[in-house]
Amino acid sequence: MKVNAVFSITEFEKKLLGLRDKYGSEYSKLQHDLLLTEKIRTNVQEKLNISINTSQR
Repeated sequence: MKVNAVFSITEFEKKLLGLRDKYGSEYSKLQHDLLLTEKIRTNVQEKLNISINTSQR
């Protein structure tokens, strides 16, 4: 691997921090799914497993 001696760490850091800010800003706009909980996932998975086992008989 070669090291690029003219690589600007300052510019890279500015771009990286800008992207992180933009990501955080956009991510905060997402609506949280109130139904997405561990208990609901477990219940749905159990029902699916029962359904699969029933249909395979």
